[in-house]
Amino acid sequence: MAIYRLNDDSFEFPLPEEATAENDWLLAVGGDYGPERLLNAYAGGIFPWPVKEGMPVTWFSPDPRFVLKAEDFRIQKSLKKVLKKGLFGYRVDTAFKEVIHACSVVPRPGQDGTWITSDLEAGYCELNRLGFAHSFESWQDGKLVGGFYGVAIGSCFFGESMFARVPDASKCAFAHFAGIMFDNGLPWIDCQTYTDHLARFGAKDIPRAEYLEMLAGETINKNSAGALHGLNLCYNISTTINCSKEENKMAYTIAADKCVACGCCKDACPAEAISEGTPYSIDAEKCLDCGACAGTCPSEAITQA
Repeated sequence: MAIYRLNDDSFEFPLPEEATAENDWLLAVGGDYGPERLLNAYAGGIFPWPVKEGMPVTWFSPDPRFVLKAEDFRIQKSLKKVLKKGLFGYRVDTAFKEVIHACSVVPRPGQDGTWITSDLEAGYCELNRLGFAHSFESWQDGKLVGGFYGVAIGSCFFGESMFARVPDASKCAFAHFAGIMFDNGLPWIDCQTYTDHLARFGAKDIPRAEYLEMLAGETINKNSAGALHGLNLCYNISTTINCSKEENKMAYTIAADKCVACGCCKDACPAEAISEGTPYSIDAEKCLDCGACAGTCPSEAITQA
């Protein structure tokens, strides 16, 4: 099969099914990292994967596709123990440029270099400005120590890259925010190609045809900035979780007269700090002040102390 040359005057892509194993799933070459082209690519099951700085832009659509579905999501016991320690504070979009740059420079085991070029960084930063790209961050002692970023369109989230400067920082960020995404109704996260790291969370290879069917079945609105607006996810995270344990030591509380003992808060708590009862109660010593419980309470019974 041929590898297509993109027209600089058009944002259209060839059909993703035309990318073949013979060409290492490379579909097309050329174009740029402008927002219209990037959004068209993701909406069509295609993503950029640069060869190196200064080379033409390359676009891929692999088969199989690596996807983490909500029903397959899991957190291993060892990581749950780390999460309970409350080592990190979690934030969204407070340091997008720093996150993507860190993804490009922080060494990864088994990799000699980065595929994130300066032009690609600029393209994603523009998508972030427009509300389509988001960073999910782990902070410790006032420093950004890990996280990941991705692109969100409608009810779809396309994960891109992650980094960690201290052990478990990126894993905890992913576990924390992926859980919130799925709890808010996100059906799946596109992980692109296989990694052991994401396989531990439950991600699996699926046929490209199945992935494209899933993509076609979701809400894709490339003209609506905000991406996860349909789930109110990024706004909920930004307003209730942009705090760290170092900066905010006060636990959340549950109002007895409002609590309906539905269990939503208990299920959402990453630290297992919430106990059953009428009303439910929060153990202040275990509380991470992350806001996950407040974001899921249907009766608005939870407030910050």
